[in-house]
Formats: sequence, C-alpha cells, structure tokens
Amino acid sequence: MSKTDKKAKKILPLMIVAVLSVSLSLAGIAITAAEDFGGCEGCHAEIAENFSTSLHYTGAGMKGEYEKFAAKEFGIDMDEYYATWNCSNCHATTCEKCHEGGHGAEITIDTCDQCHFKKQSATFIGDMPAHSKKGPAADIHYTMGLTCTDCHNVAELHGDGNVYTSQLEAVTTECEDCHASPGKTVKDMTVTQYSSDIDAHEMHEEKLDCTACHSGWSLTCNNCHLDTRKGTQPVSDEFYLGVASDGKVKPFIKMDAIYDNATHTGYGAWFPHNSNR
Repeated sequence: MSKTDKKAKKILPLMIVAVLSVSLSLAGIAITAAEDFGGCEGCHAEIAENFSTSLHYTGAGMKGEYEKFAAKEFGIDMDEYYATWNCSNCHATTCEKCHEGGHGAEITIDTCDQCHFKKQSATFIGDMPAHSKKGPAADIHYTMGLTCTDCHNVAELHGDGNVYTSQLEAVTTECEDCHASPGKTVKDMTVTQYSSDIDAHEMHEEKLDCTACHSGWSLTCNNCHLDTRKGTQPVSDEFYLGVASDGKVKPFIKMDAIYDNATHTGYGAWFPHNSNR
C-alpha cells in the first residue's frame, strides 16, 4: 500500500465524522434557532420539528375555537388573553413537560392529567372537571386498565409536521382502530369487535358516530366567566347530540360563556371520554 493510500485511510474516517457532525448540527439549526426543547432536539431533531407545530405545543385548538365564536362575539384578543391568563402554562413547550426524568421515564395518566384534568382525563376516570367531585361513571376502557396512550398514538402527541387548527383535525384515533380489527389485542385482552348484526348498528351505521350511543354522559359548562375565570358550573345531567362536520351525529358540548355581563352560548362536537359499553 502506498503512502498516499495510507493517508487516505486515516483521513477518510475523520471526514465521515466531520460530515456527520455538520449534518446533525444543520438538522438542529432550524429548531434551536427559534425553539428550545431542553437539548432533546440535538438527537431528536425530526420529533422536535414536528412537535413545534403540534397542538400540544401551539395550543391553537382551543384558542382558534374561541376566536371563531365567543371571543369574536365579545371582541376579545386571544393572543392578549392567553398572555394575561397564562394559558400557555398548560401547553408543552419543552420535552420535559411530558417526559419528566428523560430517557426511560414512564408516560402515565398522571402525565396527561397535569393539563387535561379540566375535562378529558377527569371524565375518563369518572370525575367532574378538575377532579372537583365524582362524576356519574368512569370510561369502560379505564376500568379495564387502559390509559391515554393505549388509544392516542405518537403522531397525535408529538405532531406529524402538519399545522392543525383543532383537535378534530389533529386527532386520528377512531373506535374502529380496535373494534373493527379482527384479532386485535390490547394489554393481552382480546378486543370486542363491531358487529353489523346488531339491529342498532344496522340502522345507524352510516348516520351515527359510535360515541353518540356509547358515551355514558357528557359535560355542559354553565356560567363560564371569561373575564374573571371564576364561577364555571359544569353539570352532567344534560346530553346534546348534533351533526358534526363529517355528517355524522355525535355528542356536542354546550358552553355558556360570559364576558362583561353578556352571554354567548356555543355548541361543539365533543368526545366525552366516558364510553360505557
């Protein structure tokens, strides 16, 4: 082997390392220039980039709904409102918000509950919002030992790179993912499969969403004071159905929002998170 070949063999690994280092650095520049994910973006650049446009990070879902309805009616600047009431505190701006403890840290229902306790995770375990008191019943999936991540996939939590304006767009999980998948097992349990032989299924299959019949109860939010953030009275003795954007009948949440003694009543498609059978 010539001296030139020997030098080339020594230099080549160094060149590869240098190229990889530059590539990794460039991959992280787009993220670190504007965002700080606690250093996780150094190795998980793609996840961090997707996360920066996710609803978990931007909080665009609820904010956008208010902008189209109650806030529009009352003339509320939602950017200013979010800053005044520190709404961003419940949105994950760093990886540690959910992955507390770093690698190997377990994601549990308590992880989700730190932000979703106002509605989703509370009703899932059978409580009223903020765990203020017991609700009518827990979700059957919870009683069977399932938690949030048994249904909600990684793309929904981290984002998939697309910019969404609401949960209706970003959440892709459907009952059919498990209940129309013969042989499906979850935590070593065989999942009951949907059957069109049931009269109710045959009659309503193309008209009703599963949640229209299989939700045990729903929330209604009365006296939601947007100006003081006090006095909201969630109740569980009302249940509303409506035609959603996909044309199917689904549960709707009713919300009476109050601002400067004026009231705005709105209805929105809502997944109650308390399936009863």
